[in-house]
Amino acid sequence: MREIIEVKYYIDKYGLSSILPPSIMSDINIKVYKKNTLLYEAGAPVDNLCFLAEGKIEVNSILENGNHHIIDELYPPAVFCDIEYVARIKTILQNLVTKENNTKILTIPFSILDAKLSGNVHFWKKMAVESADKLIKTNYSVLKKLNNKLEDIIVDILIENNYEYHFKSLEALSKNLNVSYRNLTRVLKKLSDKGIIKREKKRIIYIRR
Repeated sequence: MREIIEVKYYIDKYGLSSILPPSIMSDINIKVYKKNTLLYEAGAPVDNLCFLAEGKIEVNSILENGNHHIIDELYPPAVFCDIEYVARIKTILQNLVTKENNTKILTIPFSILDAKLSGNVHFWKKMAVESADKLIKTNYSVLKKLNNKLEDIIVDILIENNYEYHFKSLEALSKNLNVSYRNLTRVLKKLSDKGIIKREKKRIIYIRR
């Protein structure tokens, strides 16, 4: 009963009553996580739709060399695992990590959504809006990356990875960044000459903070 009261509190707080009606309230669970908890790892099975009720979540991807790239940050009442549900994808597409203590998430099994919300127009409209929003953000991120100077991209990646970036080879790094080997070496030399980075054989260090 106490959990249902808390679920109702968040539904009312974020104005979700039209998409999460009383008939589904007893099927919604609340989960609480500590900071830096890996909620989902890319490729892991997923079978719940999630609403962020409290806290902050980082969405990231891991590159081939082990470094991570931040894609987005989620704040309440963000929805996630929605694309996986709508598209019937059985594994999650990215990593999701909590960035604050006492992060609270409302979870609803996909099977319950199918059984109780398949005819709810408001619910499906919400799913459409969320999916479109993620698509727009992804497209914006891609365009921003294309328009950014390679110098800025390298500096951003260094900052995201605690000011150090390890790689197997410059060929592999150029492939990860989707740039030519020649352009990469030119930019790395330029940043090194400016005193912004220190380049080692398989590591780049950001030295201007």
